[in-house]
Amino acid sequence: DEYLAAVDEALAFARTRFVPEIVVYVAGTDPYFADPLGTLRVSEAGLGARDRRVAQFAVAAGAALVVVPAGGYTPESPRLSAAGFAAMREVEAEAGHG
Repeated sequence: DEYLAAVDEALAFARTRFVPEIVVYVAGTDPYFADPLGTLRVSEAGLGARDRRVAQFAVAAGAALVVVPAGGYTPESPRLSAAGFAAMREVEAEAGHG
């Protein structure tokens, strides 16, 4: 998927340029396909994959992860955000971080 490929590319770039102590992630749901203001048409699974990739990046870097919910203009946005938070928490738990 083009969106996840762009996420992967951005994270790969960040790995080569930074050694973060903290990662601040603005986890908007506006890329979701049903969002009336978004145009990226990403599935729920795609949003979850994006969130897991960001969490994996932070864990691999040994960085604290701060997640800020943002953008999302569909009635499903709160549920999508909650699912993303749960996915990131699973990544941290699998890494032994809680």
